[in-house]
Amino acid sequence: MASSTDALEEPDPGRRGRFPAALLALGYDELARYYELEYADYDRDLPFYHELIRRTSGPFLDLGCGTGRVARSLAEAGFEAVGLDSSEDMLAIGRSTPVANLQLLRGDMRGFDLGRAFPLVAITLNAFMHVIDLKDQLATLRSAARHVTPNGLFVISTINPYSVSLQDTEAKLIHEFTMDDPLAGSRVSKFSAREVDTADQIERVTFFYDEVKDGQLRRTVTTLDFRYTYRYELELLLQRAGLRVTRVYGGYDLEPYDITSSVLLMVAEHAPA
Repeated sequence: MASSTDALEEPDPGRRGRFPAALLALGYDELARYYELEYADYDRDLPFYHELIRRTSGPFLDLGCGTGRVARSLAEAGFEAVGLDSSEDMLAIGRSTPVANLQLLRGDMRGFDLGRAFPLVAITLNAFMHVIDLKDQLATLRSAARHVTPNGLFVISTINPYSVSLQDTEAKLIHEFTMDDPLAGSRVSKFSAREVDTADQIERVTFFYDEVKDGQLRRTVTTLDFRYTYRYELELLLQRAGLRVTRVYGGYDLEPYDITSSVLLMVAEHAPA
């Protein structure tokens, strides 16, 4: 007879919003250049990771690293950094400007083996939200835990579900930004439309990128699923992965977590044997 812990690991194949890793990578391959345009200068979380790397002395492992924004910043500060991501197009952007001490690898964070452990491992800037199934979430956290040194730290950052409206199920088209892409010599406008499955805590977002160059319009459309995870749900998953939460923050300035926080930020370590 299956135990209650076995039941926790089983995904429900009948639920919507299940994307295989290959399709997830394809979605980000489609928008890699636009992602870099939007987030290349995002630095709100960097002081937090720089402080942790100084405390742990590195090296650093970033899972779901995208174009390697966080790992690159730490490598530029002189620390060894490794990034892992499933999107080759994202990684190609990160590799286009080599940095000493930085290695960007293609892999699936649900199951990987780098043959080494790190004093600091993180899943940064909502990357965990792309892991939809409960079984895959647990596999991801267990894979991460295996790569944390005995006295190391694991960090996970995601959106606080209470900061968004999971009750707003009506799809709306939102204009997110319009900016110039100096490398392409074009002007890019981003729009998004979201559908919410409140019961499954799934948000399906369709992204529209309208790019104008030399009077010609090119539209790129891709759809991705995101799963919201609540505080104690995430703590339980970390516990099941062999990790013990030591700190919970509501932002990168270490402010206390509460229902109004925009970020759910957890620091964990290996649980005592």
